[in-house]
Amino acid sequence: MRSPAHAEAATHLEAQKAKPDIVAPSHFMSLEAIVFNLTEFVRKTVTAASEHATYLSLTLFNRMAQPFPYYFEIFTRDGQICGTLFDRVQRKENPCQPSLVVYQEMFHDQFAGRGTAPQAIHVYGYALNGWFGAIVEIFLASIVLGVLTCVRVGNDITATVAVMSGLTGYYFSQLPFEGAIVYDHGLLWWALLIVGHSILKKMLPPKSKLENVTSPTCTVS
Repeated sequence: MRSPAHAEAATHLEAQKAKPDIVAPSHFMSLEAIVFNLTEFVRKTVTAASEHATYLSLTLFNRMAQPFPYYFEIFTRDGQICGTLFDRVQRKENPCQPSLVVYQEMFHDQFAGRGTAPQAIHVYGYALNGWFGAIVEIFLASIVLGVLTCVRVGNDITATVAVMSGLTGYYFSQLPFEGAIVYDHGLLWWALLIVGHSILKKMLPPKSKLENVTSPTCTVS
């Protein structure tokens, strides 16, 4: 008479023999799940877009106007809750960012704390220092834009400055003053690249001299 252990081993062996020789890998099921989830995501996205097409189309034209009354109401009612211009000059830690506060007040969704409701520089200035802040920010931006518009396009460097100046003007309509200057896409960084390029160009010999230099040739007789 076989022991229970032998009987269990025999049963396991018979079960292994009964299995098919080829077993579908488990990752096929994972791939199927990925395709299904992707299909569902696309379907829900298309459905949501079609249902909100009218709203999205209208928002496209007045998206910058929508946050403005929220800025005025919140920072008139509550004051400079996100610090002041002087705090930023002194590099103090700010308790919040105006664009984040306004977004949260407008939408109350899952993007609270991450989503932003941008405005032009003078509106940011109002949020940080009232009417005085608005005047300071728009005055500083006007100086920067005035200097940039004085650049006359005459070569590749001045053409680059002209193009990037347009972007800087756009950023002034979306960011606080320091954002258009020192953020990772700000004026400071492309200006440094242009200055570096100009210095390097001065250090290299003129192009005409380079063209006159001929490489040695050999003649096969």
